[in-house]
Amino acid sequence: MIPPTSASQPASNETTSIHASGTLINTPPGDIGTISSHILRSYDGNDWERVAGDYASVMTDPSCTATTCTATIPTIISESKLADTKFYLITYQHMARGAQSKMARFLDKNTFGVTRESIDNFSEPTDSDHDYALWVQSQITSIKPELHREFFRENVNNRLSVAERTNRPTHPCENGSRWRRYSFEKFDVNESLTVSSLHSDGTSGPYLLSVNDVPRTSVATIRYWDDDGGGRWRPLSLGDWSICGQPREKRRGRFAVYSVERGIGNCLQIEGGNPEISLPMSVLSSDDNIFDVRLPVTLNQMTQAAPGQIEFGEEMTYILDRGLKTHGEFDTLCSSFSQSGVGNHLFGRLNDGTQLYFDPRLV
Repeated sequence: MIPPTSASQPASNETTSIHASGTLINTPPGDIGTISSHILRSYDGNDWERVAGDYASVMTDPSCTATTCTATIPTIISESKLADTKFYLITYQHMARGAQSKMARFLDKNTFGVTRESIDNFSEPTDSDHDYALWVQSQITSIKPELHREFFRENVNNRLSVAERTNRPTHPCENGSRWRRYSFEKFDVNESLTVSSLHSDGTSGPYLLSVNDVPRTSVATIRYWDDDGGGRWRPLSLGDWSICGQPREKRRGRFAVYSVERGIGNCLQIEGGNPEISLPMSVLSSDDNIFDVRLPVTLNQMTQAAPGQIEFGEEMTYILDRGLKTHGEFDTLCSSFSQSGVGNHLFGRLNDGTQLYFDPRLV
């Protein structure tokens, strides 16, 4: 910065003619090191113009000829302070910069921070406006955007079974699909649970447990803890019940039912808790709402991931890193399984007999 080339103490609304290029500033009484407000500026031989600050809204741009610009500077301070207030013309001298220095300034303004690598990788080092325009265009068309929304959804674990207006559930044929071993989830609270017999006599076990008429699992026996009957396990009667409270999302986690119709107002704790998924082939093949596939992996080959809502259980979900679409035999499933999630219920079978339920998550 070159020291002030001129200083004046104009009277109220004085008209000042300015010839040099630089910055005209107003200072309060005291040292020039304290700048109260910028007033006008000129650079690269251009006409003088107003700049943002206290004076911008109360004055007009200077009137310029080929050699001189004339500006009327209004008084915006009190008369008592006007005598000690000065206006300075300050000029700056910029060193000539090379192409790399100009690229560094450009990248510093248009990225999160310039690095030596970003300068070296600049595709066109000729320092022209056209080259910079090409760089901006490449950022838009050639580089995948790092979207906050995408990052958020990839790193949360919210369950979503049916598509909504602004989002959709994951698809089992996509990489990273999730699967679980427990039968009931927290969103099953207050849903209808039907207990029916799979035995030929229609009353004995094994028993099929269905949520809203969709089979979820089968159990050899189903009993509840009877506090009123002397504290013992008693068989749960067949028929319709409601799921009481949020099931704990883990095998053998808390699971309870209630039935207002039968006059049982309290929750009945089910023996064994949240059961493991286990459906016979007769059920898997007879229900039009159920898809059944044999997964081409073992449980040990799937990645374990803790659920996002850890307070609802410590059960691990299992991630199929390579989606089913990478295996040709699942082409029919991948094309027929609804992207919206409506009506989809998919069970996967492993070679050792373990069954998993496809657990759609937020995309």
